[in-house]
Amino acid sequence: RVCRNIWIDELRFREVRMRMAHMAVEDPSHAASLEQVAGGELRARAVMIELKRLPEEQRMALSLVAIEGKSYAEAELRFQKSRAGYIGNRTKGAIAFALGAFGVFHLALIAATVGIVIALAPVIGPWAATAVVTLALVVAGIVMLRLLKGRLDDIRDAFDDGDGE
Repeated sequence: RVCRNIWIDELRFREVRMRMAHMAVEDPSHAASLEQVAGGELRARAVMIELKRLPEEQRMALSLVAIEGKSYAEAELRFQKSRAGYIGNRTKGAIAFALGAFGVFHLALIAATVGIVIALAPVIGPWAATAVVTLALVVAGIVMLRLLKGRLDDIRDAFDDGDGE
């Protein structure tokens, strides 16, 4: 949005500048006053400040339109490519953090499992404690597999066209 607004401002600025130049050529009394020139320079400086606040890819896209005279569609394409690249990079980072969190969570579950075995060992003996914890984990795994199967069946039914194949 910022890119589009700056682009529109630049087009308006160019139009006024061209009109003033034609008026000055046709009638020297219409030449730009010192205030108008200073105002134009201040506006150009403000545009440059706003440009510097944009990410590099967006700044390049806007420069294509404002400086190199590329079409808005070409600049928009470049902007969308930069946006896709940004999203791709952020997604990679999010996946890395998710995998890291999964790994740490997995280690915590292993530690809890070992802790339960150690806690039960004095009560029922080490082999029995290991068997109880292993059996509990197998039962939990079977329950999760049954829940997974139910979800997969729901997905398969959603794609089934109902003709009995």
